[in-house]
Amino acid sequence: MSNASKWIDVPSLNALSREQREVYSYSLDSNLIINGAAGSGKTILALMRAMQLVKKNKKVLFITYTKILHQFTLIAAQGHGLEVGRDIDIEYTSEMAKKVFGRHMASLENISDSMVERLVNKMGGYDAVIIDEGQDFSISVFQRIFKRLGNVHTVCCDDKQSLYETDFTREMVQRVYEPIKDKNLDFTYRNPKKIAQTSMGFFMKKFESMAPVDEDITLKVYNEYNGAATMIHSINEIQTIVKLIKNRAENTVGILLPNNQAVKMITDSLSVGGIGTVEYKYYINGGGGNTCNFSTLNPKIMTYHSAKGIQFDSVIIPLLSNNYETDLWFSNTPEEARAFYVAMTRAKKNLYFIHPEDPLCPYTDFIPKQFIKTKQVGENRARTIDDIFDFGDD
Repeated sequence: MSNASKWIDVPSLNALSREQREVYSYSLDSNLIINGAAGSGKTILALMRAMQLVKKNKKVLFITYTKILHQFTLIAAQGHGLEVGRDIDIEYTSEMAKKVFGRHMASLENISDSMVERLVNKMGGYDAVIIDEGQDFSISVFQRIFKRLGNVHTVCCDDKQSLYETDFTREMVQRVYEPIKDKNLDFTYRNPKKIAQTSMGFFMKKFESMAPVDEDITLKVYNEYNGAATMIHSINEIQTIVKLIKNRAENTVGILLPNNQAVKMITDSLSVGGIGTVEYKYYINGGGGNTCNFSTLNPKIMTYHSAKGIQFDSVIIPLLSNNYETDLWFSNTPEEARAFYVAMTRAKKNLYFIHPEDPLCPYTDFIPKQFIKTKQVGENRARTIDDIFDFGDD
């Protein structure tokens, strides 16, 4: 199995669920919205749709919002037989702006009409356009730009993962592309049951003011892997992270953090931690960079925001104590809480929360503790992390 397949494995048609097959078999000549929760298979189905279109000699453009998701999709497409630049073009909007205007732009929302014309003339002419994480874009971008780049459009989206202030709604997208079919994916295929219960329980308590979910919560979970969410109380977070990584050597690992300052701190600490190469994405005052390469299995360190659309076998979320300096934590805003939810949903097998001491950060108040395993590491608790951890997959 190639490394690309370890990051995102495009299944055979027989391996798709009934609802996924319905999306796969939908007409390639018609507009389509693929709506589904985290881990429901939107990106995989978008790639499979692209592969179908390429087989019909169609010119395909695949658009993402973030650079990390662009890199992830690029490697996945190449790993499954698509030649980027010939069979398919994969772009993220900031880079599209640079190709046309000579500079990166955070958003295409407010560009002038003349700039829109330049962009459409330069980047248009596709038979099909596929937009992943569509909820990150404003309706004006769909109306003024995306709609004009190609003939047939596929939009993948999930309102629960909206991390930016936009006016996106599926109803508005339907008006832009009418006629368009709206297909829902109701199951999660990425998260094991305990992790799905943990993340969904957090979302329900935080955003829907619902009581803690119980063991009988109805979750449409397709992943039968017996994974777990674990809260680790460790006086040495870096040592704990190193041990977790070393015992997941054959897995993809993501270390997800609230902001760039936190990414830099953990990256610097792990660089001398004896685990080999780690890859990161952060930018601070012109410093930092993006070394993430999804053709390798090296651990990836990035913000919650950057991880959206990506998946990892094991997700590690450290720095959960409230005693850190404020520049290591975002304020407890709805946007950042949604980003924390997104970070949890990246896990395919194992989800680890780590904190060195109490009190915990505000987000943890909303995590349903009945689904969490608790471990303690440190003085007066255990001599080493090996004394209490069974690192076999739970």
